Amino acid sequence: MVNDRVLHTKDSLPVGVLPGRLDLLRQRIADHVTSGRTPALCVVAALDGEIIFNEALGTRAPGDQLVTTDDPYNVMSITKSVVALCIMALVEDGLLMVTQPVGDYLEELRRPGEEDLLVHHLLTHTSGYDDETLMPRWFAKAVSGEKIDVPEGFDLETHLWLSSSWESTRVQPVGSAMVYANINYLWLGEIVRRVSGVSLAHFAHERIFGPLGMTNTAFVLTPEQEERRVKRFGNIPLGPKAVYSTERPEFANSQLGDRSLKSSAKDLAILAQMYLNGGTYGGARILSPASIHQICTSQFPNLDFRLGSLVFKDPAYGYGMMMDTGTRFRYFNGALQPTGGCSHSGSGGSNLYFDPKNQLSIICLEIVTEMSPDSEPISGIGRVVSDMLYAALENFQPYGAP
Repeated sequence: MVNDRVLHTKDSLPVGVLPGRLDLLRQRIADHVTSGRTPALCVVAALDGEIIFNEALGTRAPGDQLVTTDDPYNVMSITKSVVALCIMALVEDGLLMVTQPVGDYLEELRRPGEEDLLVHHLLTHTSGYDDETLMPRWFAKAVSGEKIDVPEGFDLETHLWLSSSWESTRVQPVGSAMVYANINYLWLGEIVRRVSGVSLAHFAHERIFGPLGMTNTAFVLTPEQEERRVKRFGNIPLGPKAVYSTERPEFANSQLGDRSLKSSAKDLAILAQMYLNGGTYGGARILSPASIHQICTSQFPNLDFRLGSLVFKDPAYGYGMMMDTGTRFRYFNGALQPTGGCSHSGSGGSNLYFDPKNQLSIICLEIVTEMSPDSEPISGIGRVVSDMLYAALENFQPYGAP
């Protein structure tokens, strides 16, 4: 039987949700904003498709309008989850295979030593590549001052990153460890473009955002949406003074497969519900239950996970989605998230989470004001939001329970 819950609200909370706990959460997030730890915060949570928490605090920028849960943020690496959906849509169309060598889709990587590099390895960050050799080449091009000729069909930033990536060198054997690296999804976004024959932005809209009714989600925003976008400013991490800033106006039309998506908390709540529904929402079938299962199932056993300088044991990563295990990631995981939930975060304060057992989804979007060198959200409140929402559930079901 197909589960096709559509997000909705009711006059009263579902049975088993403690209103006092939600009131306390409202106070905590209000304190978080007034303390200056973030200038803007949006939280949307749903249980069995019913929205039980929908709060927005702060402003879009200094002196700007109050933020709403319909306003888009640059959600950074949550982009990777959407690109994985695009890849699996092409798999279902019979146009792409994840067990095919990457060089069959990207001729620049059709070279000796790459025969074992599969699309699967890009999806799971087990390609053996990292970003360390890529970034200096990108920086040299970006600050050279030379006129850059952008090929037809590309935007400036995507062209800069892709053209800088082809000479990257592998740092370890394919499949030997999970090294979280943007280059994997940069290449996957280009695979989507070449295999589909349309831009990544167009394909994602036609196959995902449009059918789901995600009206405030796009790689390239309309002028009206851009005016409402929640912005980073001043010395905030990833703000206009950062080298790899998402705020540079010349990069407004970027279609990078690793970081260029803009979306709102309400739209991401729809996306999370689609996962919980097994690939469908409001009568629109985005992917089959089989694809959703693969996305939300760890694709490798007993590998280390490297995030910058951090190394973790026993990660669980599917296709563009992390599964919660007993491993707890500093600044990311709360205490009450059960093993079995699925999530993806975005650098700078974006969090998408859903729990199939409890049919709970949590979206938390903020602008973190302090990040570690490994992009950990030191000032973030996402894990507190998760803990307090779970504490509000009297009918919590642990994984493994009947």
